[in-house]
Amino acid sequence: MKEVFQLPVLFNGEEQLFDAQLLQYGYIHKFAVRLKGQLVLFEQDEEGQYRAMIDYDEREKAVVHEPRLLAAIVQALTKL
Repeated sequence: MKEVFQLPVLFNGEEQLFDAQLLQYGYIHKFAVRLKGQLVLFEQDEEGQYRAMIDYDEREKAVVHEPRLLAAIVQALTKL
């Protein structure tokens, strides 16, 4: 079972905590972060920068998130 941890994210001058999991697939990894009930996966691109992804089948139900919040989560993940 994957262990859930609290990811502290600085957004709009205050720290927020989000449930997150580290998912490992051989040589690669992803972080699963729950935002308002929607699971968002963060994976590294070819340049090593994290990008946010949602499951293709869930795209109709996707909660629109503040792009700055997604950027703040990427910044927090980069510091790990």
